[in-house]
Amino acid sequence: MGSSSIPHSDLAKGMQAISWCLRHPRHTLRSMSRGLAQIYRQSVDADSQLPLASLHEIAKPDHSVSLANFEGRDGNVSLYELLVISSLVRCRQPKTLLEIGTFDGNTSLQMAVNSPEDARIFTLDLPPDVDAASAELDPMDRAYIEDQGKQQKRRYEDSSQAHKVQQLIGDSATFDFQSQFASRPVDLAFIDGSHSYEYVRNDTEKVLELLAPDGVVLWHDYKPAWPGVIRYLEERRSDLPLRRIRGTSLVFLDGALR
Repeated sequence: MGSSSIPHSDLAKGMQAISWCLRHPRHTLRSMSRGLAQIYRQSVDADSQLPLASLHEIAKPDHSVSLANFEGRDGNVSLYELLVISSLVRCRQPKTLLEIGTFDGNTSLQMAVNSPEDARIFTLDLPPDVDAASAELDPMDRAYIEDQGKQQKRRYEDSSQAHKVQQLIGDSATFDFQSQFASRPVDLAFIDGSHSYEYVRNDTEKVLELLAPDGVVLWHDYKPAWPGVIRYLEERRSDLPLRRIRGTSLVFLDGALR
C-alpha cells in the first residue's frame, strides 16, 4: 500500500497559522465569529419565507447619518445595523420612538442623535431581577438582562441628546403602554427585548396597538440563534408585510402598508 504525506511547505504553513492563532486569541475569536455570522446569514437566506429588502428600498439613500460613541460590545447591534436604524430615523424623522430592550443604551443614543430636536425616545428594559419576568424568557437572554455594565451607566446619559431619552424600567409583558402613549402614537418602534417566542409575540402585539398609521417597526435578531424570533415573525408573514433587511438580522414593517 502506498503512503501519503503532507508536503513540507504546506505543513510549515499550517504550523505557522496555528502558532499565530495561539498568539492572537482575540483576533482568532473575532474571525471565527465573523465566519459563524456568515453561516447564519446563509442559513436564514436559504430557509426564510420573508422577502429581502435593501436599505435603499426602505430609506432614502441621500440622508446622511451621525453616530456617537458607537463602538460595539456583545449585546449590541452590529455597526451596519446601527447605520440602518439611524438611516430610517433620519429619513422618517419620527417624533415618538419606542425601544423595547435598552441593554447599554447604544441604539437609544444613535436614535437620539439622528432624530428631530423635539423627538422623544422611550426605552424599556427589564430590571436585573430576571425572576420577576412575567412571561417565559429565552435562556440566552439572562446574561444580557443581568449585565452589570449596563446598570452603571447607559451610553446616552453623557450625550448632548440625553434630554430626548426617557428610561423606563419594567416588564414589557405587564407594562402599561396604553397610559404611557395615550396621547402620542409611536412613529418608530424597535423590538429587541427578550427573544423568547412569548415575549416577541407580546411585544409585537402591544407595539402594533400603539403604532401611528404611517409608523414603522424594526425587530432585531432574526437569526437561528434566536428561534423564538424567527418562529413568531414567520407566523405573521401572512398578515403583515414583513421584510428582512439585507446584510442584517433586522426585520422591517412599514405600517402604511398594513
